[in-house]
Amino acid sequence: MLVGNIPETVCYLSSVHILDLALDNLSGPIPKCLRNLTVLKLPGLLFKFLLSTLHVPCSSHAELNVEGRLVEYTSIIYLVNNIDLSCNNLSGVIPEEITNLSTLVTLNLSWNQLTGMIPENIGSMKQIEDPDLSSNHHSGLIPPSMTSLTFLKNLNLSFNNLSGQFHPPTSSIPSMIHQFTRATLIFVDLHCQSCVTSPTMGKLD
Repeated sequence: MLVGNIPETVCYLSSVHILDLALDNLSGPIPKCLRNLTVLKLPGLLFKFLLSTLHVPCSSHAELNVEGRLVEYTSIIYLVNNIDLSCNNLSGVIPEEITNLSTLVTLNLSWNQLTGMIPENIGSMKQIEDPDLSSNHHSGLIPPSMTSLTFLKNLNLSFNNLSGQFHPPTSSIPSMIHQFTRATLIFVDLHCQSCVTSPTMGKLD
């Protein structure tokens, strides 16, 4: 089991595209320098081309736990860009710099002690499918840029201190959610309310 802060040397792993540090005892802030994980900013096909050009060995098989589901990847492993820091004791805010990882597919920061607002620019993470920020102490409004996450499949923001309406004030929770046309599961927790949607986009309870 890993303990202490996440070392900034992790940020020098420029070829890593699956960073799994879940279920440890890590503490302290999420390093801002994670934005330097170059591969997580490259389109998958470009990454595959670079591997073949540089003759870099790459595993063709991986099994990952995504939102409680064991998912096996084989031929498309070069498209799998994941960061999992869940179930630790990380604190502080989610650094805005992490939104530079534009080809990240899964981001799991659940079950930590993170505070502050969700990064305003989260909508720039165009390829993200499974963001899980649940079971933290996030506060404030859900950023309107989230409507740009067109590949979203599973969104979990539950068990936080999020409040108020979506911005602008005339945008209600259901009217924003309907834009996530690919989503199969969404959990939102606002003032002890929960929203669970299916592919048909269920209503707010």
